[in-house]
Amino acid sequence: MTSPPVPPAQQAQVRIIDRLVLAVGLFPAGSPDPDTIEIVDLDEEAWAEFQAAPPGDKYLAEDGTLTVVPPPPPPLRYEATTQVNATLRTTNDTPTEIYRYACGQNRTYTGALIFQAVNPTNWATRSNGMRYAFKRVTAGAVLIGEAPVFAIDESGSASWNVEAIVSGNDFIVRVIGGRTNTVDWLVTGDIQVYVPAGF
Repeated sequence: MTSPPVPPAQQAQVRIIDRLVLAVGLFPAGSPDPDTIEIVDLDEEAWAEFQAAPPGDKYLAEDGTLTVVPPPPPPLRYEATTQVNATLRTTNDTPTEIYRYACGQNRTYTGALIFQAVNPTNWATRSNGMRYAFKRVTAGAVLIGEAPVFAIDESGSASWNVEAIVSGNDFIVRVIGGRTNTVDWLVTGDIQVYVPAGF
């Protein structure tokens, strides 16, 4: 013998003191605490209203009127961080793009990047630490400035370099290897964006 189908869950647990709906479902055992909670049967119209109601605290009046108090909006965020991790191989001293970042309107940015470079043949090595400040208001990106934090090199790598430019809405960092050398590059770090009006 098959069991009869379970009826749709059309009940609500309502806190008596303020009529806040604690749960909706099917509660065959009755109220867990009759002194503070009552079980209310919902008709099809009320059940449909519950299903269509937006998120928030739901209050069910004695006459079946449903009131929804929406949750508070999430707090504004003013900053975010993007991790940078990119590699590139150069074979000459032509400035070559290694990383590009698209800038949004009305935002300022600070980048803290470390460049590591090595000649895979003789392992000549160079390391640069750079900080960048740039922004975009309504037009294209603007490079405010750059400041070296450190530059460490050994024989054969002193001419290798890094630079930053802007193009359209993008901030771009480029590397400059040896004129006749193969150089493997790694850039790591982060870019922080500040949005005064919030995201």
